[in-house]
Amino acid sequence: MKLHPLLTKDQNKHYDNNGRSTIFEIEKELTVTEMIGVCKFSIFKYNSRDKNQDKADAIKANKYNDYLEELNFIPKRLKDTTVRRAWKNLNKEWDFNA
Repeated sequence: MKLHPLLTKDQNKHYDNNGRSTIFEIEKELTVTEMIGVCKFSIFKYNSRDKNQDKADAIKANKYNDYLEELNFIPKRLKDTTVRRAWKNLNKEWDFNA
């Protein structure tokens, strides 16, 4: 199983919420369309911040871009379902244990 696009092997402990992945929980609540908006917002935010963290922000923007690309492969008929339901419908599973 492939690691979720927003996670990396060497970080992301802040996405662990008492043993449950925050990203997994968000995917259960937001639709694909809403999550696409989250990605676009995050990419814009990380590309426009000026906090002397250019490298870290570029990595974050790239992670959201990778995730956005995955979301864009979801068929239009599933765009109004939750992300979790869309992945299940497409038999796509992610590893959330970074």
